[in-house]
Amino acid sequence: MRKTDVACTLTLALFVNLGLPGCSGDEAVDTGGRQPAATGTPSAPPTVSLSSSTSPADSAAQPSADELTEGSPRWLLREIVRLRAKPAPKLDDLDQRRAARRQRNDKIITLATQAISVTHDDPDQEQMFNLAVKQLLEARLQIALLGNRDDIEALYADVEQLDNRDPDSTAAAEGAFALARFTHTMARGHAGRSVDWVREFSRQARSFAGRFPDQAYRFVPQLFAAARSCELHNLNTEAIHCYTMLKDHFTETIQGQQSISILRRLNLVGQRPEIAGSTPDGGDVAIGDYAGRVVLVVFWSSENTTFRKLAPTLVELSRDYRKNGLEILGVNLDKEETDVDGFLEKVALPGRHIFFSHRDQRRWENPIAKFYGISDIPTLWLVDRQGRVVNTRVTSEALDRDVRKLLAAGRRTASND
Repeated sequence: MRKTDVACTLTLALFVNLGLPGCSGDEAVDTGGRQPAATGTPSAPPTVSLSSSTSPADSAAQPSADELTEGSPRWLLREIVRLRAKPAPKLDDLDQRRAARRQRNDKIITLATQAISVTHDDPDQEQMFNLAVKQLLEARLQIALLGNRDDIEALYADVEQLDNRDPDSTAAAEGAFALARFTHTMARGHAGRSVDWVREFSRQARSFAGRFPDQAYRFVPQLFAAARSCELHNLNTEAIHCYTMLKDHFTETIQGQQSISILRRLNLVGQRPEIAGSTPDGGDVAIGDYAGRVVLVVFWSSENTTFRKLAPTLVELSRDYRKNGLEILGVNLDKEETDVDGFLEKVALPGRHIFFSHRDQRRWENPIAKFYGISDIPTLWLVDRQGRVVNTRVTSEALDRDVRKLLAAGRRTASND
């Protein structure tokens, strides 16, 4: 690939998503990592003002006349700020709104490129260079989300040039963050059709985290979102890579702590699960009570609409297969015992169900749910006759088939013995 000045662009082959929103006067785009830091997530450093009366190097300093000369870096950045603050035109036609957003971002790219061209070789202008890079990348990202293949290539190319200039620099970190944000949004928009962007999001989030550990306030939320996206789309290997990175290097964050539990679940296939607790009738139940039986573990709540639709299927499943060796073991995440009792009585839900007597162990504080990082209900697991987990992502569509298959496998094993 031909190498050019940092202010120029090259091309890389990727696909495009049309019609996603912009920001800063445009419609807001999902930025992934730019969310308020939760407790335990590193805080963001203070930002630098770009106002015409404030110097990035010293907020108390006044810019000189030369600094505000037309075409100077400060003047160019001030013009960008004015463009971003300008209200978007009120247009009813979607194509016209997109065209207006693109026109604004094209102007920002022109101004930022000019600022970059006169600062990138001057160490004394490094801060102005970084500010210009940030504005350039934001505009590139917005156009890439609205544009075509060439626009995506331009974003990737600018990031590559920043890496070539100095792979450890603040500007290179901005580039890595921009790609993580971009691929996050593309993954959200394309996941229903293809998981390619989900994989790319995982790759970019891990690259960002690995290269710039001082940027934890940005990449920790991104990395956790990438892990979650991979998990939801059955990319378990990718998910494990992301969660493991959080567990090993950012354990002090909320996301790092959550990753420990989630990894316990993702690595559970082939293992014996730890499931035991009290039942609404005052008894106790443990998965070990069902030795030699196939067990369907169901994490559920009577408030959950999806589970309420699934419940009749569980009733039929137990009726059809309990005589063949199927048992249902529920882990309930309701808050009130009366809700559990009422639902079990109304639906005649089969099996035994864990519901903790202590109120501080209910809902998402349920010890079993916390231990395995359960964040969605209903969640269905299948455990074989030997007490080992076969699947922790059983779907309602495949439930009957998977149960019959596991029951049949158990019969074959017993006959061979």
